[in-house]
Amino acid sequence: MSDLIKLKLVTEDEAECLHGLQVQVESFMPLYEKYQDDDTNPAKESLETVTKKIVEANSDFYFIAFNGEKVGGVRVRWHQGKKVYENINWISPIFIIPKFQNKGIASKVIEQLSEYNRVAIRYY
Repeated sequence: MSDLIKLKLVTEDEAECLHGLQVQVESFMPLYEKYQDDDTNPAKESLETVTKKIVEANSDFYFIAFNGEKVGGVRVRWHQGKKVYENINWISPIFIIPKFQNKGIASKVIEQLSEYNRVAIRYY
């Protein structure tokens, strides 16, 4: 199945696609409807906020494609500090639109990112 899942770097020009195609909005809307968290839910983020995340120097945002269809997104952030964290990468957020959830797609994406040494998976 991992050969059916591709990651494509989102460019600033594609911010509207990520936001406008409802990939992010559709993915997080069920949680928004349940909790009504206007200030923190990614479904309520503006195009401007999404664009800022895409161009941020210490992160990469990817479309997640399954069988060639954009079904989600993942943002990998990193910090190369010397005090609290040293050379650490993390995912924030990862999302899959509801009709493609529960198919193992997000798990495979995390495995791919880990294989590329982009994300260290730690369990606490």
